[in-house]
Amino acid sequence: MSIKFTDDAGHSEGAVDIGGPRREFLRLLMRYLQSSSLFMGPEHKKYLAVNSTAVRTDDYFIAGRAIAVCLVHGGPPPQFIATELYDALVSGPGNVKCDFKNIEDEDIRSKLQKIYEVKTLGEANEAVLKFQDFLSLAGCLRRVISVECSKQIVEEATNWYFFGRTRGVFERFKQGLCTLGVLDAIHKFPKAFYPALCYTEKTLTWQEMDKMFTITLEYQGGNKRQLQTKIIGWWRDHLIDVQGLFC
Repeated sequence: MSIKFTDDAGHSEGAVDIGGPRREFLRLLMRYLQSSSLFMGPEHKKYLAVNSTAVRTDDYFIAGRAIAVCLVHGGPPPQFIATELYDALVSGPGNVKCDFKNIEDEDIRSKLQKIYEVKTLGEANEAVLKFQDFLSLAGCLRRVISVECSKQIVEEATNWYFFGRTRGVFERFKQGLCTLGVLDAIHKFPKAFYPALCYTEKTLTWQEMDKMFTITLEYQGGNKRQLQTKIIGWWRDHLIDVQGLFC
């Protein structure tokens, strides 16, 4: 892969791609996908959305292929795929449980929450009846025979929202990820690919911060060497103190 950036007139900036332009192109591509209408959800926890225009132009396949190419060609990892979506890629949507609190549609989320929080059988049937259109579409509308049954209905409706209604685009996205054998590699090494596709917070330690800097000391016995040694000690004490404020 060789990348060149051009201006509006089509003139190349003249840089030879020895890695930098390629990584920048892939970084911009991943940022575009993250904020595109192909996905929904918070910045670092994206699920597949259903976009009819994108379905017609097969953008979900292209998105999967773009992520695969990015991983193989050394681009920045996407790190925005929701854990549940990643688990569905690894083991199938039927083996994944989703939380209704992650549903972006406030109306659907609030109604499912009311069903989930019912205390009596009467409240459960009343709540299900008020939301019967959506539950019927999701294929989980039925007579509630216990409070626990209402929680099961919420679980089924949530899974349908994330994976049932998006099954077609999910399959095309998967097929795109098959490019260059990436999906097969994900199936073989799911733990290794998880941090590349899903965002995980990591606390920066003082040791890691210290390693970011290269210390250049004067020769042993020089006039400045003793002062430099003190400064290094003060610097490391400061890093340890700062880490303590956030731990």
